[in-house]
Amino acid sequence: ELFAYCRDGNFREVRAIAVHFPYILSLTDAAGFSALHHAGISGDPVFFSQVLSLYRDPRTFVLKSLMYESEEELLEDIEQGFQVCTVAAQGSDDSPVKEGRVRSSGQQTKAEEAGVMPGDVLEACTGTAFMSYRQPPPSAPDVLNALRAGRYGSFGFPVTLDFRGSAAIEILCKDGWTPSHAAAGRGCRGDHQILMQLLSEEDSARLAQDIIGLTAGHWAHLNTRSTAHAHRRPLSAGPRGAVRRPVSAVKQKEAGDPSLKPRPTSALRQQAEVAARHPPSHIEQAANAASGPSGPCLSRPMTPANGLRASTGSQGSRSIGATARDLKEMMRRGVQTPGGVDLLVL
Repeated sequence: ELFAYCRDGNFREVRAIAVHFPYILSLTDAAGFSALHHAGISGDPVFFSQVLSLYRDPRTFVLKSLMYESEEELLEDIEQGFQVCTVAAQGSDDSPVKEGRVRSSGQQTKAEEAGVMPGDVLEACTGTAFMSYRQPPPSAPDVLNALRAGRYGSFGFPVTLDFRGSAAIEILCKDGWTPSHAAAGRGCRGDHQILMQLLSEEDSARLAQDIIGLTAGHWAHLNTRSTAHAHRRPLSAGPRGAVRRPVSAVKQKEAGDPSLKPRPTSALRQQAEVAARHPPSHIEQAANAASGPSGPCLSRPMTPANGLRASTGSQGSRSIGATARDLKEMMRRGVQTPGGVDLLVL
């Protein structure tokens, strides 16, 4: 229900659920999308800013436990870049307090595997050197070095560190498909404002990468390139696809061929008058006359200049055109005639 209300932009119902079940804001669906992902789908910047304000409530912060079995494991994480420093902050009554805050979770460390993010606060430590179950962390500038064996603030090993931080930081800064990627890739109305809110919420959100190594800035660039030429001919049409000719070329072709020019209204009126004077019956008679039996096909007309008269074929039927027998007779007479030309020699 929470995800459906987030997609619809119903902040009243979202706030009612978050007040009674604050931990639910850190949960995800089967696809790994949180309430912040679904709130971005609404496309409403005002509603999205209201949902972000719920993630800033300390009651919605997530508890993360990190356990070191030995001092060697702690030193290995320190070498990989895991840092926790003591900083000044304000308490619930606006009084100054000191708290241990994560500056960097390092790379390929146990802290990174536990979900510890920069900005998380170290709440308590649990070790074997004290009778108490949980103790506040040491107030040394470098908290992790103070936890080493033999130091003043050491709790012994194994030691468990309890961190608490905003779920929004883990959602925005952890590698994967973040709400920043979604807002930058959609490019709909209001998504740009949502993206600006996400990047201003946490600076490290711009460094989060998806599964192929693209950041939100890459997706914003891809969206800009895809929408810049919305009326461009698609690449699926091929390199020699059908291209519409310019209007000037069409006008030039019409100027060269008068039949392509549009006929005036007066010419159409004259054609209508001619059709009215000739009823369909006359048109049918003319069509029947034109479709009557065709005359004989003459291969060579018989003229007096040929010196031949019509002859009778072997079947007794009177032929009209010259046959092979007539041609043979013409060649024979041409040879016998003085001054004649031998057609066989030619």
